[in-house]
Amino acid sequence: MKRPNKGEVSEIITKQRLFTEKNNPAFLVSIFGNNARDGIEIINPTNGLPCDDIRQITKAKSNAKADIIILYKFTNQMRYCSITPLVI
Repeated sequence: MKRPNKGEVSEIITKQRLFTEKNNPAFLVSIFGNNARDGIEIINPTNGLPCDDIRQITKAKSNAKADIIILYKFTNQMRYCSITPLVI
């Protein structure tokens, strides 16, 4: 089995943190700003469905525009994002 490189490990940690903190206003506002104050929904860009399980958050193929879509519950605005390590 292939071991993940340092960048992949950081992305895994970021996914875990986003998923576990998706309803934590203090954390979300510190990262995304006031639009995230009511929480976020993490959307899989491949199928357009909310991720109910952390294993559903996967890196997109290299030609994709985003790895995940973040839906701000307060504004219903969608933000298309690449998975990059959070600086916390």
